Amino acid sequence: MSSYPRLRMHKGSGQDVTTEAYPYSAGMTRIESALFDDWENWGEQQFGIHQLVSTGERLTRETFAQARAAGGTVIIHSRTEEMTRTAVASPITMIASDGFIEDGRGHPRTSGSYSKGFLASTRVRKV
Repeated sequence: MSSYPRLRMHKGSGQDVTTEAYPYSAGMTRIESALFDDWENWGEQQFGIHQLVSTGERLTRETFAQARAAGGTVIIHSRTEEMTRTAVASPITMIASDGFIEDGRGHPRTSGSYSKGFLASTRVRKV
Protein backbone atom coordinates (compact mmCIF):
# COMPACT_ATOMS: atom_id res chain seq x y z
CA MET A 1 0.00 0.00 0.00
CA SER A 2 2.99 2.33 0.35
CA SER A 3 3.06 2.88 -3.42
CA TYR A 4 -0.36 4.59 -3.51
CA PRO A 5 0.84 8.03 -2.33
CA ARG A 6 3.53 7.98 -5.01
CA LEU A 7 1.04 6.90 -7.69
CA ARG A 8 -1.37 9.68 -6.66
CA MET A 9 1.47 12.21 -6.76
CA HIS A 10 2.33 11.25 -10.35
CA LYS A 11 -1.35 11.27 -11.30
CA GLY A 12 -1.66 14.76 -9.81
CA SER A 13 1.28 15.98 -11.90
CA GLY A 14 -0.58 15.02 -15.08
CA GLN A 15 0.86 11.57 -15.75
CA ASP A 16 -1.54 8.87 -16.88
CA VAL A 17 -1.12 6.43 -13.99
CA THR A 18 -3.21 3.36 -13.18
CA THR A 19 -2.68 0.23 -11.15
CA GLU A 20 -4.49 -3.01 -10.38
CA ALA A 21 -5.58 -4.80 -7.23
CA TYR A 22 -7.23 -8.02 -6.20
CA PRO A 23 -10.46 -7.47 -4.27
CA TYR A 24 -9.42 -10.20 -1.80
CA SER A 25 -6.92 -10.10 1.05
CA ALA A 26 -5.34 -13.40 -0.03
CA GLY A 27 -3.43 -14.56 -3.10
CA MET A 28 -2.81 -18.00 -4.53
CA THR A 29 0.05 -19.70 -6.36
CA ARG A 30 1.98 -22.95 -6.61
CA ILE A 31 4.02 -23.67 -3.47
CA GLU A 32 6.99 -24.73 -5.60
CA SER A 33 6.99 -21.29 -7.30
CA ALA A 34 10.20 -19.23 -7.40
CA LEU A 35 8.37 -16.74 -5.17
CA PHE A 36 9.24 -19.03 -2.25
CA ASP A 37 12.85 -19.89 -3.14
CA ASP A 38 14.12 -18.09 -0.01
CA TRP A 39 11.66 -19.79 2.36
CA GLU A 40 14.45 -21.28 4.48
CA ASN A 41 15.40 -17.73 5.55
CA TRP A 42 11.89 -16.75 6.68
CA GLY A 43 10.96 -15.96 10.26
CA GLU A 44 8.47 -18.30 11.92
CA GLN A 45 5.50 -15.92 11.52
CA GLN A 46 5.83 -15.90 7.72
CA PHE A 47 4.79 -19.55 7.46
CA GLY A 48 1.42 -19.07 9.17
CA ILE A 49 0.08 -16.80 6.42
CA HIS A 50 0.29 -19.73 3.98
CA GLN A 51 -2.57 -22.22 3.69
CA LEU A 52 -2.73 -25.38 1.58
CA VAL A 53 -5.71 -25.41 -0.79
CA SER A 54 -5.94 -29.20 -0.69
CA THR A 55 -6.39 -29.45 3.10
CA GLY A 56 -7.07 -25.93 4.40
CA GLU A 57 -4.08 -26.35 6.73
CA ARG A 58 -2.09 -23.28 7.85
CA LEU A 59 1.60 -24.06 7.47
CA THR A 60 4.57 -24.17 9.82
CA ARG A 61 8.22 -24.32 8.83
CA GLU A 62 8.06 -28.13 8.87
CA THR A 63 4.79 -28.50 6.97
CA PHE A 64 5.83 -25.84 4.43
CA ALA A 65 8.97 -27.86 3.62
CA GLN A 66 6.91 -31.03 3.20
CA ALA A 67 4.29 -29.31 1.03
CA ARG A 68 6.92 -27.62 -1.13
CA ALA A 69 8.60 -30.97 -1.79
CA ALA A 70 5.24 -32.53 -2.71
CA GLY A 71 3.99 -29.55 -4.73
CA GLY A 72 0.54 -28.05 -4.76
CA THR A 73 -1.36 -24.83 -4.45
CA VAL A 74 -1.08 -22.45 -1.52
CA ILE A 75 -3.20 -19.47 -0.45
CA ILE A 76 -1.22 -16.50 0.89
CA HIS A 77 -3.05 -14.34 3.45
CA SER A 78 -0.84 -11.30 2.92
CA ARG A 79 -2.87 -8.17 3.64
CA THR A 80 -5.74 -6.89 5.74
CA GLU A 81 -9.28 -6.20 4.55
CA GLU A 82 -8.65 -2.49 5.16
CA MET A 83 -5.64 -2.55 2.83
CA THR A 84 -7.77 -4.31 0.22
CA ARG A 85 -10.64 -1.80 0.54
CA THR A 86 -8.22 1.12 0.18
CA ALA A 87 -6.69 -0.33 -2.98
CA VAL A 88 -10.02 -1.24 -4.59
CA ALA A 89 -11.64 2.12 -3.84
CA SER A 90 -8.90 4.17 -5.48
CA PRO A 91 -9.99 5.84 -8.73
CA ILE A 92 -6.69 4.81 -10.33
CA THR A 93 -7.21 1.11 -9.56
CA MET A 94 -8.72 -1.51 -11.85
CA ILE A 95 -9.75 -4.95 -10.58
CA ALA A 96 -7.46 -7.87 -11.46
CA SER A 97 -7.42 -11.61 -10.90
CA ASP A 98 -5.00 -14.44 -11.52
CA GLY A 99 -7.14 -17.08 -9.84
CA PHE A 100 -7.19 -20.58 -11.27
CA ILE A 101 -8.86 -23.92 -10.59
CA GLU A 102 -6.91 -27.08 -9.84
CA ASP A 103 -8.52 -30.46 -9.21
CA GLY A 104 -11.90 -28.79 -8.87
CA ARG A 105 -10.72 -26.38 -6.16
CA GLY A 106 -9.80 -22.77 -6.44
CA HIS A 107 -9.62 -19.49 -4.66
CA PRO A 108 -12.88 -17.47 -4.65
CA ARG A 109 -11.14 -14.91 -6.89
CA THR A 110 -11.41 -17.35 -9.74
CA SER A 111 -15.11 -16.64 -10.15
CA GLY A 112 -15.94 -13.56 -8.10
CA SER A 113 -13.19 -10.95 -8.41
CA TYR A 114 -14.93 -8.46 -10.62
CA SER A 115 -18.31 -8.44 -8.91
CA LYS A 116 -16.68 -8.29 -5.47
CA GLY A 117 -14.42 -5.45 -6.57
CA PHE A 118 -17.31 -3.51 -8.05
CA LEU A 119 -19.42 -3.98 -4.92
CA ALA A 120 -16.57 -2.97 -2.59
CA SER A 121 -15.73 0.08 -4.68
CA THR A 122 -19.31 1.34 -4.83
CA ARG A 123 -19.78 0.87 -1.09
CA VAL A 124 -16.62 2.83 -0.26
CA ARG A 125 -17.42 5.59 -2.77
CA LYS A 126 -21.12 5.51 -1.81
CA VAL A 127 -22.09 5.35 -5.49
